[in-house]
Amino acid sequence: MRYLIAILAISAVVAGCRPASTQPQADATPTPVPPPAVPVRSVTPNPAPTPGEGIVITTPIEADLSKFADAPQEDWVFIDPAETDVPTARTFGPDGMKMRVLTGRDLYADNLTAPRLVRSVKGDLELTARVSASPKENYQGAGLLIYADAKNYIRFERSHGGVDDADGNGIRLDVRLGDEYRAVTTPRSAPFTGSDVELRLVRIGSKIRAFYRGDEKSPWKPAGEVEAQLADNVFAGVIGCNTGGEFNVGFRWIRLTPADEKTAK
Repeated sequence: MRYLIAILAISAVVAGCRPASTQPQADATPTPVPPPAVPVRSVTPNPAPTPGEGIVITTPIEADLSKFADAPQEDWVFIDPAETDVPTARTFGPDGMKMRVLTGRDLYADNLTAPRLVRSVKGDLELTARVSASPKENYQGAGLLIYADAKNYIRFERSHGGVDDADGNGIRLDVRLGDEYRAVTTPRSAPFTGSDVELRLVRIGSKIRAFYRGDEKSPWKPAGEVEAQLADNVFAGVIGCNTGGEFNVGFRWIRLTPADEKTAK
């Protein structure tokens, strides 16, 4: 009997010393595991070149886009500020220059990555080009550029969207002078739905006038006027901008001719 009592006492002590269960509680909340970080690829633009000593336009000049790839033309330069990240695909041929403008390429605020084909010119000028583009998203545009530096330039484009008109499709004229960027003409005031258009900028002194037309048989339509005290030497040429989906643009020809006050009306 004594042995039985002793055994029962020892059993009770052992039972009281057992460790607590290591099984998780049914209502315990698991510790959240953060998802792995997704690498973000940034675009670091190259320093944008500035115009050198330009030529005065006294006779008509045309960029020979059909031979551009095989015979580089020193006076015309293709500027692709983001080419070290992803170069802008472009081809040259009998139909001119075609570009595939990737998203995020623009010339607005601190984003100076839009691809462009330009040359340095000085003083008064008339710049025209035949543009092929079907912009459908905000923002997509292709057209003419007169560029003094990163804070002083004129953009004239066949476009969709942009400052003051996010949904419009047509023609727009934008100007940046110092820290001010403003729309002079938007697609709302100059609607245009065709994919091909001729654009024209005339610079005489500090006055720059813009015109457009569907083809060479149509009369020029005025698209706005800008008073801009730009530097004498500027880049003049064409540009493609895109903050929407992938955007294909074309330029059949680009011409520089002497400015004529009589025809700039």
